[in-house]
Amino acid sequence: MPISLVAVGDKIKATVFNTLVKAVNQQGLTGIIPTGATGTGVTVAPTGAITIVNGQTMSISGVFTGGYDNYRITWSSSTRSAVSSIALHLLAAGTASASNYDFVRGVDSGTSTTITSSSATTAPPIDYGIAVGQRSNGVMDIFGPALIAPTASTVQSAVYASSNVYSMRVGWVNEANASYDGISLFVGSGQTWSGTVRIYGYNNLS
Repeated sequence: MPISLVAVGDKIKATVFNTLVKAVNQQGLTGIIPTGATGTGVTVAPTGAITIVNGQTMSISGVFTGGYDNYRITWSSSTRSAVSSIALHLLAAGTASASNYDFVRGVDSGTSTTITSSSATTAPPIDYGIAVGQRSNGVMDIFGPALIAPTASTVQSAVYASSNVYSMRVGWVNEANASYDGISLFVGSGQTWSGTVRIYGYNNLS
């Protein structure tokens, strides 16, 4: 529904304000600006985009709150120093949860699919390590991270490496009945990656 502009100097009435709030709540996704992000080569833009340049770990805090139940994270990784997947930890007040994860991952290459899984991992992957310098782009939906309950997620990504394209899907769960407010994305020890991450909240319409 289009919203008319308010003339300069006019007061904004409650009906106009409520219309604005309703329009925002119905737009589906709202970009989130983190309260903090740490790590070598990590910066946060005023728009909320979090960028890492030749660093190992990007730790993002203050993004999961009671304002939204579910979240979408997008990433674009432009390079990697070694053959390594990007993995994750959920964060609570800056402390990483490094246990209680389960995941299953399917990787499509050509006409074949490779399935891997774990029922007790410390860090689920969000893409697939193929080659030095590889690129990856993906979307991760996270369901209920701020709720005191197990957290579930679905991931879809495309990896381009050595002139080949790989399609990857991951489902992961953190089994702990815990609430989280942030996330850490990282590659293996002594390795680096570069990329940009954006986080959005799915608006609750009620």
